[in-house]
Amino acid sequence: MGIAVGSRVAAAAAMLCAVAGIGAAAPASAGSGAIAAPPGRHASVDHEAALLSWDGRRETLVLDLNLLADTDNAVLVVPTPTRATLTPVSETTFLALSQLTVPEIATERRWFGSPEQPTGTPDARYSVLTSPLGPLELTNFPGDQLTDLHTWLGSTGYAVGAESRAALEMYRRDGWSFVAIRLSRRDSLTGPLDPIRLSFETDRLVYPMRIGSTTPQEVRLYVLSEHRVTRSDADMHRQTVDVDFAGRIAGSDNPTLRELTAGGQDYLTEMSVSVPEPSAVTTDVTFAAAPTDDPVRARVTLVEHVQFFGMPAGLVILAPAALAAACVLFALVRTLRKQPE
Repeated sequence: MGIAVGSRVAAAAAMLCAVAGIGAAAPASAGSGAIAAPPGRHASVDHEAALLSWDGRRETLVLDLNLLADTDNAVLVVPTPTRATLTPVSETTFLALSQLTVPEIATERRWFGSPEQPTGTPDARYSVLTSPLGPLELTNFPGDQLTDLHTWLGSTGYAVGAESRAALEMYRRDGWSFVAIRLSRRDSLTGPLDPIRLSFETDRLVYPMRIGSTTPQEVRLYVLSEHRVTRSDADMHRQTVDVDFAGRIAGSDNPTLRELTAGGQDYLTEMSVSVPEPSAVTTDVTFAAAPTDDPVRARVTLVEHVQFFGMPAGLVILAPAALAAACVLFALVRTLRKQPE
């Protein structure tokens, strides 16, 4: 006699990956940048997560990108309110975030029914790449030099599509700057890149969403602040926004998170944003303090199917009782039939 839990570990891993957004990436592009590929080649953002923090003067934007590409080199163009600089970042930053925001596990025992086979497999999205990204080369272009950016791209063998050019023009009119980051790898760029950390001055915390307004988008945003935050931009009610985690994460062992949470910026708000219609993007994402600091954590229920001798335990327990009841009923019927009329 024993308790059988069918593929419990695999089921838990698959469920956690699905809740945490670490599963297979959706076929949608993300919002923070445009990809310029060599002529005749293709590269696009298949999945994006971003970590944001703001100290009242400078914003830190850490990008975690997963690409689909048939080339080993490309240029990522990111609009920023002012000139951006590359700063060091721990390669395990987003792995640490996924561990800190892992859903709460609850267990439910079922005494009847057969174990269900788990569907899906855990994704190795945060595993170490065997072909690491080469040294990053960054070039800045002020907003009034957008033409120079396109000239530079062309002279180095890259070009952005017409739709991305139109999106970049919107930022030029608003006086933003552009940072061009050359990406390279020994083989295809397909797969996750090392995190890219940008720092720039701004008067508010902002995520550049309009650059991806030409296609459907899905992005996961991790926002560090003194308190829980909520969306404050005009598009917040036109998009699907779910808060998957909210709570303090002080004391992280990750060097980047330890640095960014210093000084009380240790409240993490995790949002998943889905925009199936590009027309639902008219502005960049901005943030404001939420009404409360109420914590949020997803909850995953694991089902244990209890079995005795390979059978549902409930049936094994009830079978003798059902047999005894049947015997009593049979005896009662025979007794009644033998009684004289």
